[in-house]
Amino acid sequence: VFFVGLVIWSWYGWNGQQQNKDAIKSKKQLTQQCDRIQRMLLLLTFFAWLATLFPIAGFLKVGTFVADRLVVASTFGTCIFAGRLIAVSLTTDDDDNSDDEHRSTLAIQPKTIIKHTILLYLLTNHLAKQTHNRTSEWMDEFSLLTSSLKSCPRSIKSNLEASKLYSGLVPQMLDLDKALSLIKNAHSIDPTYCDVHMQYAHVYFQQEKLIPFEEELVEALLCPFSMGQAMTNWNRYWQVMLSSGDSVPKERYTKYMQRIQGEIDKAEKEDASKAKKDSGRDEILY
Repeated sequence: VFFVGLVIWSWYGWNGQQQNKDAIKSKKQLTQQCDRIQRMLLLLTFFAWLATLFPIAGFLKVGTFVADRLVVASTFGTCIFAGRLIAVSLTTDDDDNSDDEHRSTLAIQPKTIIKHTILLYLLTNHLAKQTHNRTSEWMDEFSLLTSSLKSCPRSIKSNLEASKLYSGLVPQMLDLDKALSLIKNAHSIDPTYCDVHMQYAHVYFQQEKLIPFEEELVEALLCPFSMGQAMTNWNRYWQVMLSSGDSVPKERYTKYMQRIQGEIDKAEKEDASKAKKDSGRDEILY
């Protein structure tokens, strides 16, 4: 109903009277025709602007790269309508309805200028503050990640990086419980995201929970993205633990190494099987 009414208004205007074909040549009628064209152009601009909202609002699934750039189009349409609204509110139409000549002038009222100048100042001040706050968020790691978690709370990367802040990256923000909560949230979003295990190990080590630390460090060793750092921590940790001569740490170490070796053998078999399939496919093609 809204869109149908909008189309009818765009065609007939506010008076609701159809045009008289015999009076088209009059200046008043020509002015009405120009107003109709203007309304139709605004209507088309409105529909074009409305179309850009679908991917931004999530109705149409597009990538983040595309959605970010469609925001520019919707902002452009918004500026057109906001500018039109300001122009109409600042001006008044003085129509001379004499039979000799029809005139339309735009007279700006002095009181209106003062009123809208104040409103424009307040709006500009608000936008300046918003721009400053948004810009400052990109200058500080904590504010950036906080803003990221507000806008996208299920972002694995944001949860992981925020956990690093609370686990000692920023000493005055040290909160291991908060760090563990964030990393658990990231792991629950995607259990296959193996980068979280290195952060798990880092938090558990500071909490002096050695068994969970060892388990997570093994998982970090099996992750291709954290293997290098995990290997360094693994060697340093077990060098100290095994030097004590206690048999219990040695048993755990042996169990972990068997598990790691088993995962390595499994990965090598999968790679060999994949390479064999690829070579067989190439022979068939050639």
